[in-house]
Amino acid sequence: MTEDRDPDLQALFAQAETELDKNAFTEKVRADVTNARRRAKHNGRIMILGGLLALWALASWLSGVTALVARGLTAPLMPIGDPTIAVIAAPLNSMGAVLALGFLVLWFVRRALTR
Repeated sequence: MTEDRDPDLQALFAQAETELDKNAFTEKVRADVTNARRRAKHNGRIMILGGLLALWALASWLSGVTALVARGLTAPLMPIGDPTIAVIAAPLNSMGAVLALGFLVLWFVRRALTR
């Protein structure tokens, strides 16, 4: 092994020992943080705009799906001849009522088991 040192390597070590300007470093960090905040705000606005455009593009499809689900949930389970009784019993005589009752029962069972 030789005792001679590489001059390029010596120059790199000498450069690394120099004192950094603290104010310049602080200003660079502040500028980087400001730019990062600006980019985050800009990206958030782009995401909101993209979401609104997607909702606008899918509005007719979502409207159809919503109507289909609403028709399915309000469909009567058994036909009732008298229209007055049918209107009174409508909240209980539907698929939505069965699903809501099922979720309530599951919720109460889970609560009873986790106490």
